[in-house]
Amino acid sequence: MKLDEIIKIPNIKLKSLFSLLIAVNAIILMEPYFVWTTYHKGILTPLINIMIILNLIAMAVMIYYLGETVKMKNLFICGVFLFICVWQYYIGTLTTPGFSIGSLCIISTICLFILLDKETQAEAFRIFAWLFAIAILPSIIYFILKSIGVSMPMNILESEHIVKVATGKYYEQYFGGLLIVNPSAKEIRLCGIFDEPGVVGTFCAIILAAEGLRFKKSIRNVILLLGGILSLSLAFYLLLFIMIMQQAYFNGFKKTIRVCILAIAVIVLFFNIKSNNKYIKLIQNRFDFQSSAVIKNNRTNEGFNNVFEKFIEDKNSDFWIGNGYEASEKNDQMYGSASYKNLIYNHGVLGFLIIMAWLAGVAILYGGLNYNTIIFSSIFLISVYQRPYILKVPYMLVFFGALALIRLEEKSPSESKLKVRREICLKIS
Repeated sequence: MKLDEIIKIPNIKLKSLFSLLIAVNAIILMEPYFVWTTYHKGILTPLINIMIILNLIAMAVMIYYLGETVKMKNLFICGVFLFICVWQYYIGTLTTPGFSIGSLCIISTICLFILLDKETQAEAFRIFAWLFAIAILPSIIYFILKSIGVSMPMNILESEHIVKVATGKYYEQYFGGLLIVNPSAKEIRLCGIFDEPGVVGTFCAIILAAEGLRFKKSIRNVILLLGGILSLSLAFYLLLFIMIMQQAYFNGFKKTIRVCILAIAVIVLFFNIKSNNKYIKLIQNRFDFQSSAVIKNNRTNEGFNNVFEKFIEDKNSDFWIGNGYEASEKNDQMYGSASYKNLIYNHGVLGFLIIMAWLAGVAILYGGLNYNTIIFSSIFLISVYQRPYILKVPYMLVFFGALALIRLEEKSPSESKLKVRREICLKIS
C-alpha cells in the first residue's frame, strides 16, 4: 500500500496511533527495568534506540504528510530550545562534547513534538498519563501486599547505577513491577517499573497538577494519587501541598484560611506522632525544624555540596557559563546526586536562568495566563529542585502536552477536538 493511500485513513485515527507511539516512546526513555542491562543481560536495551527512530519517523510523517500547519510561535519556541541545546553541548570550561548522533535524535524528537498541533500534544499527554498510571499499578499492589505480610514469588534485580550497587540497594522484581530494597535502612519502597520512588512521586504530582487535582470519575488520577502517597516521596507530598494551597488561594480568601488551618493542624499532628512505623519515621526524618533548610535534601551528598559551594564562591568564568554538558556526572564527588545545582554547575548561572526563563515563557505563550497554567507550571518548575532532567523527552512531553490540554480546555471545553478524541485514544483498531 502506498503512503498516499495510507493517509486516506481518517486523520483522527492515524493521529491517535501516532500519539500512542509518542507516549510509549516517552515511557521507554524513562528507562523502565526491562531495558536495563542487568535485566536478562540487556536483551531489550536496544528497544530504546528502536523507539526513538520510530518516534522520529512518526512525527515527521504527521508534520509533512498529514498537512500539519506549523505556527510561527512554535517555531520561535523551538528555535530558543535549539539555542539552549547549543549552550548545553558547546559551552563550558571543562566538557564540550558537541552533538552526537544520539543527542541529535533526542533533540529532534523534542523539536518535532514542539511543532505538532496542540490536539496531538494534549492527546499524547493523556495517553502518557494513562500508561504511567498502568505502569505503577502493579507495584502499588505488591507494596500493599508486602506491607501486610503476604509473600509472593519474585526475582532479585540489580541496579544499573554504581551508587545504588555500592550502597547495597537492590530490587525485588515481581511481574510488571519493582520494589526497591535498602538493607541498611531496612526499608522497602515502591518504584513502579522505574529505578526510583522519586520518579513515581514527581510524575504523579506533575500529572495531577495538569489535571487540576480532579478525581471524580477518574480512576487514573486516583491511581496516581495512591501511587504518589505510597511512594513515600517527599517531593510528592510537598508538591501536593503546594497544589492544594494554590487551589485554595484561587478559590477565595475564606477557603485559603480554612485550608491553612487544616494543613497546619495535620502537619503538627503528624510530626508529634510517636510511632515505630518505619515509613512514618522515614518521612519525619526528612525534616529538621532546627535547621534553616528545614527539609533534608537526600538527593545530594557532602562531597557534592562542597564542590558546589567552592564553585559558587570562586565566581570564575565557569560560574556564568558552567563547566559543560554533564560535568557534574563526570565529577567523582558529585556523581549520583541530582539537584537544580547540577544545572547551575553544568551550564552556569546564565544557562540556568535561560532554561528557567524559556520554560516560564513557554508556559505563558502556550498555556495562557490562567490559574491552571500557573498551578501546573509552578509545580513543574519547583520539581527541578530535585529533578534536573526537565529537558529530557518525558518531561518535555508532559510540559507541552499538559499546557496544550489546559489551553484547549480553557478555550473551548465543550467543543474541543480533544474531547472527541479522548474516547478513542486507547481504542485504536
